[in-house]
Amino acid sequence: MFKSRQTTAGTLHENHLIESNLGLVYHIASRYRSASFPLEDLVSVGSIGLVKAARTYSADRGARFSTYASRCVANEILMYLRQNLKHSKTLSLDAPVGNDRQNSTSTIADLLGAHDEDLEHGIEQEEERTALHHAVSRLSPRSRALISMRYGLYGHKKLCQAEIAENLGISQSYVSRLEKQSLRFLRRILV
Repeated sequence: MFKSRQTTAGTLHENHLIESNLGLVYHIASRYRSASFPLEDLVSVGSIGLVKAARTYSADRGARFSTYASRCVANEILMYLRQNLKHSKTLSLDAPVGNDRQNSTSTIADLLGAHDEDLEHGIEQEEERTALHHAVSRLSPRSRALISMRYGLYGHKKLCQAEIAENLGISQSYVSRLEKQSLRFLRRILV
């Protein structure tokens, strides 16, 4: 019987903590609001973090509940955003990610500290490099080695066909044929 009173008292305390801090959830969620993530969804997700905070909070740790809950709510929202951004195919640098202290909307470019075309160009180059490495990995080991040596990929020095032929122990004409076949294969994958 004593145990049930303690559980009821604990539940009442948790409920009080949750009800008293719902405004905190709204405040934190509003920082992450965007066209892709409506405030209502973020408040719902943040409320889960608040409930977890109320269930795991211990005053013995020396932090105020609101401080602890803020961290739990923000973590829950960030996990939700990461999970859902993973499934999104495109993400614009101009996409809003939240509001700053002056209540103006921040974008991904703001967080990265750039709005210029160089940043976008750098991202495009990185995507192209990743696609190329993925395509090259689908080549046979010999063709992969040949392309890597010919174009200086994976830390190889750029070599002429004669040097590659010597390294691989094959004729230069065979290197030329393999290179042409490999490039056709890569074009099909990359285009």
